[in-house]
Amino acid sequence: IQRLLVDTHQATDSEGISQALERSLSEINDATSTVQQFCDQIQVPPIDHGEWIDLHRLFTRVTAVFAERSRQANIQVIIDVHDVVPCLCIGPRELEYVFSILIEHAIDAGPSQNPRQLRISCVPRSRKIELIFSDTCDMETAAELERAFKPFQEAGSQAWNNKLGLAVVHEIVQAKGGTIAIDSQEGKGTLFRLVLPTAS
Repeated sequence: IQRLLVDTHQATDSEGISQALERSLSEINDATSTVQQFCDQIQVPPIDHGEWIDLHRLFTRVTAVFAERSRQANIQVIIDVHDVVPCLCIGPRELEYVFSILIEHAIDAGPSQNPRQLRISCVPRSRKIELIFSDTCDMETAAELERAFKPFQEAGSQAWNNKLGLAVVHEIVQAKGGTIAIDSQEGKGTLFRLVLPTAS
């Protein structure tokens, strides 16, 4: 897009502008196709016998990575997960990636003068575990919620710059037999509800 602006600015006639537009649209189409193929071809390992995962330890390690960015964004991360070590049908590295994207989403809501919070909690249920990422950051619009897990979005705000990451998270969770949902309310913030099955 930036190169298109430069090309059209330097063009001296309508034919030059037309050629610049045609070339840029072709490049955008190629880039869109490449990213879509990436999303379509995500190779998630099949569900296996499961693995015991210390969720508090995993959350602590991941949040430590984002400590400085959290401080700069004036957001406090609270881990409300204690003594939960489920046997999950998802590997720890995949889970780390999922957690990282969801934490990053809250941080990328943009700097705020008022302190904000991201609370991570866990609710064990029958044959599954529910993980809740609840923040007090900016509310998302209905249109943003509807397109939350689609890889291509309009650049509306910093909070939605990691759309490809959310799309990959959605694919990973679904491949592991789980679900992920998002909700947002004015004055309360945004909530991600992640449900993962436990292994037999």
